[in-house]
Amino acid sequence: MGQSPGGNDRVLLVVQVNGVDVRWATREEAVQRLVQLQGPVQLLVQAAREEYEEVVSSQKGDSFHVRAHFSHEPTSKGELALHPGEVFRVVDTLHNGALGSWLAFRLGRNHQEIQRGLIPNAVRAEELAAQQARRRDADSGSSRTSFFRRRRRATRAKSGDPWEDPEGLSKFPAYERVALKHPGFIRPVVLFGPMADVARERLLRDYPLKYACPRKVSCSLEIIPVHESGSTCTSMKGPEDSAIQFLRVQDSNS
Repeated sequence: MGQSPGGNDRVLLVVQVNGVDVRWATREEAVQRLVQLQGPVQLLVQAAREEYEEVVSSQKGDSFHVRAHFSHEPTSKGELALHPGEVFRVVDTLHNGALGSWLAFRLGRNHQEIQRGLIPNAVRAEELAAQQARRRDADSGSSRTSFFRRRRRATRAKSGDPWEDPEGLSKFPAYERVALKHPGFIRPVVLFGPMADVARERLLRDYPLKYACPRKVSCSLEIIPVHESGSTCTSMKGPEDSAIQFLRVQDSNS
């Protein structure tokens, strides 16, 4: 988005560059695409005075969320430390007009923005993640350690579950684009371990309106034959016959 040449006050929004739609590109992606162009360039633009004024007044820019799958310690002032699993909201992919770093907010509990600073951009992040992976391979240790490491990798490969890789995280990019979602239902809480009973009773006592414990309901199962195309009727009776549910079950011998 910028002003058109010729001294007039028109503001133009770049819609396509050589036939490629760039309306949803980040600032960094748009600049990289323009810099890499060679030869004739064809731009599709449209007037966007109102959109430009809104961006200037509200300071709108990039806004998307990423989850980090690598570690990074700050090397200069203003940088944030990164740990695998942390989520950041990126607000500027072209900070101070230069490539290489993103301005972002670290998200804490309840998706609150708790810290603002710079993180490596996607290209640098992939380089750092690759270096860490090579370093882990080089530091595999003794042949005994390497043997067990290979067994773990083989097990993870058979399982096909990327979350079973606590070391390499190689099945994910350095930054995974994510979106914040708020479920429209209350998620269940499952407690395990020796203190599960104590914790459950504490939650039920202190937060009776928020937590509830499922109750065991005993029921009897009775098979009643019916004379319709060899089918049977299953009757489920709850306590004191308070609820009866009938399900039509096809006879397996028919």
